[in-house]
Amino acid sequence: NSAGCGKTTTAALTCIRGNVRARYYQGIAWLDRQHKPLGLDFEQYTKSLSDICIQIGSKPAHLKLNPVIRVPGEDGTVMNAKMKAHMTNAKARMGKLLTSMHRKRSRSDGDHNAVLIVLDDLANEEDIEWFQFLRDGKGEQVNDLLVTSRLPEVKEAVTINVTPLDTREAIKLFTNESDFPSNHPISKNHVTRSIVKKCFGHPLTIKFAGRWMSLKRA
Repeated sequence: NSAGCGKTTTAALTCIRGNVRARYYQGIAWLDRQHKPLGLDFEQYTKSLSDICIQIGSKPAHLKLNPVIRVPGEDGTVMNAKMKAHMTNAKARMGKLLTSMHRKRSRSDGDHNAVLIVLDDLANEEDIEWFQFLRDGKGEQVNDLLVTSRLPEVKEAVTINVTPLDTREAIKLFTNESDFPSNHPISKNHVTRSIVKKCFGHPLTIKFAGRWMSLKRA
């Protein structure tokens, strides 16, 4: 679970898979938490909500959020309560927005959640709740979450064991990291196939190998 072991790379490769993008047809939003806890920070939270809106093709203005009015000399406990109330309201509005989008773009292939939100490098497990948006702001959860974290364990999370990349995916990643276009002849070279085979389908190893190739060409 330490930094640099490939969590972000694996999450990114999961998100670009065709079957994943097809399932979450309403959009996939990526939030880089940078191992920083959210806490009761309304400004940081609304920035995250705005980023989600933009990435799924909506306008942040649709949330109609009001800023927190800070009163000079206000007691810290009162301010925290005010922050929490504003964040709770913002979360409910985001849930209603996602519900509205889902109804407008609903497909006949099932009523599953159509939005995936990635919380990359999560620092505080308690922050997860703020990104579990509810249908119409109060019903069932309307989005799915993919979380990467250095935390040794995240309660109530479902551990996903991602299989190694197959040869085609490995060659595509290696080619991209080598700064070659995907249709470059190197993608069909037996040497390339041999290199990725020795990486055993491990995304981070393949990325390093591809970047080494790119440096050798520089």
